[in-house]
Amino acid sequence: MKKIIFLFLSALWVISGFEISAKQKLKVDSLKELNREFTAQMLQYVRYRSESEDGKEPCAIIKTALGNGVKVEGDIYGEPVNRGNGELWIYVPQYAKQIRITHEYYDPLKIEFASTPGFEGDTILAGKTYELSIAGFQMRPVRLFINGGQGMSDYEVFEDFTITISDGVTADHHYVDLGLPSGTKWATCNLGAESNDQPGNFYSWGEIYPKKVYTSNTLQEAIKDVIFDDKPIRKEYDAANAAWGGSWRLPTDEEAQELMDLCTRQLVLVNGRWGVKLTGLNGHSIFLPPAGHMEGVNLNGPEALGYYWTSNSVNGSSNNAIAFFFGTGSFIKNANARWRGFSIRPVCD
Repeated sequence: MKKIIFLFLSALWVISGFEISAKQKLKVDSLKELNREFTAQMLQYVRYRSESEDGKEPCAIIKTALGNGVKVEGDIYGEPVNRGNGELWIYVPQYAKQIRITHEYYDPLKIEFASTPGFEGDTILAGKTYELSIAGFQMRPVRLFINGGQGMSDYEVFEDFTITISDGVTADHHYVDLGLPSGTKWATCNLGAESNDQPGNFYSWGEIYPKKVYTSNTLQEAIKDVIFDDKPIRKEYDAANAAWGGSWRLPTDEEAQELMDLCTRQLVLVNGRWGVKLTGLNGHSIFLPPAGHMEGVNLNGPEALGYYWTSNSVNGSSNNAIAFFFGTGSFIKNANARWRGFSIRPVCD
């Protein structure tokens, strides 16, 4: 009987030893910054430390192919996001120093960034996207998805690109002809900017001057109760025309939709600022920077989100107007409160 018990315990020890030894070790090949990938720059102002907290803090993203069955601890924000096909996005705060990865089939792996092959610097920096390469796991190509007017489209970050400087000048300001059916010509830069990569000024809808505070109380009385139905804003309330004169004006709802539907889009970098390159039917292009928007005295989402006014109010509403918006997964039109401070990209006929 003792012999049988001994053999049983011996067998159990062997099986347990096999299970332990069966776990493989993960090896880090490298941790590198993706200099031409802007996902973290887009998302850094909209990531919460946890679901129970309201404050938004800047973060970085570490992308790795070891997605399924992984748990991550250490210097992270919330739960990592599995993007499918094994790709995992790990959100980490500014100056993060280490993380710990555990997996059912692998030994725990502690990663100290400063001593990781390929990593330059001592800590993680917010607004940066990094690629964590694990031996035996291959990263998929970096892609970002923006929802277009006709459904989902796949947009890669392009290194080689050109943006049309100008097709002409009217009233001392440059425009680009995108070859669109309406014949609308789009300005090369935002209202209040001196170059196409600058954010320019912010305007409440229907007001012709920028201001310091953007609230419902600071909206001009002439705009608060005016209902324009579905017609474009009147000339005296058009900031683009007031500033540039000539035939310059805000784009209409229909012209913004035409831009979204008929132009191809790419995420590109201009003078260190990422943004959306819109290429028209004739191959000419403009660049829209994500300037963010003003609420109160606060600038929200700079270098992450772009809000641009159209000349149309919401039919029957004295409170809202239509804007087109791009950011972390969308390129759409929507209704927004007139008092908010948005960018303006003028157009001319």
